[in-house]
Amino acid sequence: MNTIQKITLAIVGFVVVAALGVGVYWFMSTVEPVMAVGRGMSNMGSEFQERISTTPLKSIGMLVDSIEYGTTNIEVRYISEWYSWWADETYRDEVNINARIASIAESGEYDLLTSFNIEGIELEFSLLANNDRVAINIESFDNNFYGFYFDSFRADFRPLGELMGLNQSEIDEVADVIEEFHDILVNSQNQWDSWDMSEYSNVLLDFFRDAEQMSERVQIAVDGEEVRGRRIAYYVNDGDVSGLLRSWLTAFENDEFIADMFSSAQFGFDDGINYHLEAVMELTNLLQEFERNVSGEMTLAFYLGARDRLLAIRFETEVVVNGEEFLLNAVVDFGAYAKDVWSIEVTATFDNETANVYSVWEIDQIGNTHVHSFDFGIVDYYDDFAASMMVISNWHSESGRFDFSFAQTENNRQVSSGNLFGGIFRTDGETFTLIFEHEWESWGDHNELMIQISTESGANIRNVDFVNINTLDEAFIIRLEDFIWELES
Repeated sequence: MNTIQKITLAIVGFVVVAALGVGVYWFMSTVEPVMAVGRGMSNMGSEFQERISTTPLKSIGMLVDSIEYGTTNIEVRYISEWYSWWADETYRDEVNINARIASIAESGEYDLLTSFNIEGIELEFSLLANNDRVAINIESFDNNFYGFYFDSFRADFRPLGELMGLNQSEIDEVADVIEEFHDILVNSQNQWDSWDMSEYSNVLLDFFRDAEQMSERVQIAVDGEEVRGRRIAYYVNDGDVSGLLRSWLTAFENDEFIADMFSSAQFGFDDGINYHLEAVMELTNLLQEFERNVSGEMTLAFYLGARDRLLAIRFETEVVVNGEEFLLNAVVDFGAYAKDVWSIEVTATFDNETANVYSVWEIDQIGNTHVHSFDFGIVDYYDDFAASMMVISNWHSESGRFDFSFAQTENNRQVSSGNLFGGIFRTDGETFTLIFEHEWESWGDHNELMIQISTESGANIRNVDFVNINTLDEAFIIRLEDFIWELES
């Protein structure tokens, strides 16, 4: 096995362990918080949120909240300058995009106002949508809003579709798409809340309850410090895992919500294929391959400290894949205290050759500057090869300035380093302003990119009258075609 294959195997193991951790965290922290491990997972989730709150990544959750209810403003500016030796002149291209999105997802109301300026071509576009209707305006076309009501779209669109040269089948396809869009718009705010995941969670909880387990008091080395805690370990084999996956597959097959989601994904185009059933069949085939070719045992151990703080997770497995022995060990270390170093290390051994993948997250505070370093590395012990990438985030909470830099090494020798990007992140706890700024040279061209995202409390949804599409005539079609031709030329 060459170095690339071993490293790939280790990375796959890393991803598997990460997916397993996310799955266990999701179910044990939200479904069964009374369990000690569940409480430990929940505590770890709170610490994770606290860490993220001292980086610009905090804006992600706030952006999601604003899209659900609030106003989001986005501005993008891209500039490219290059020198032409032929013309002995410097040229400049500039693209500006501005968007304002006001939304009240609970009642299905959205108001989008977007303006484009691309190489001198200006275009302003508005879209208003709610559970009943959609209205669109292009300012440079005219001042009118044009729209339709969802419940009468199929009948209202037919005359316009015929004027556009569409046949009946094509008109029906457009109507199917609009009706599917309406269904998504109406149900999007409630569909995920209506997903009953109890069957999946009950399967996992039964799995852990039935698994062989042991609880004991131990001394554990956490981030170089000896800490007394409790070890809760679960022991399972390939048959246990196969039973878990089969139970989940049965729940997936009988899940009406998932079936509806697959149906919606077809977006109105019926090609005669039941994609939910196809997915079940594919997963069944994969599970059968697993049962035929994989055997072995696994140990999953959780280490809890005072007040059920999660200190570490140990994952050990020894399996045989197609007759070849494969070992996968993982250690996740959360430190003895909330601000200690977090690390995950996955070691994969196959055919007596070992590769290692690790990640380390360290935080610090220097005055008002929060420093986060993320180190990701791979090691091939057999071929004596090692590579790592460290990304460092600095955010000054008062000025809002931040920057991300990196350093890349191979065999303990730095091969590259520099700044990734920087900008400004300011927040009052409810709203935020985030600005990305980046400049770079490419083949002699100078490039600049600026992205600004900001949020506001509340959502002002415009109330406008619109021209219904069932009143549009051939003169409108000709005028629209002329407008599009002018844009393209």
